[in-house]
Amino acid sequence: MYAVRAKPEHVAATVFDLAERGMLRLEWVPAEATWRLIRTGGPAAGLRAYEFRLLSVLFGGA
Repeated sequence: MYAVRAKPEHVAATVFDLAERGMLRLEWVPAEATWRLIRTGGPAAGLRAYEFRLLSVLFGGA
């Protein structure tokens, strides 16, 4: 087994893909000039390992 580091553009692409599939929602917060990620609670059963890991890192467990 070896460690793999994700490139920022791959993480961003995965976030957008998960949002498109209904696993999370992106919400613009104008007062803070930033984006908020909201976990929608979609089924984790069909996730790839790296997608599940990303959700775990972002939300403290998928």
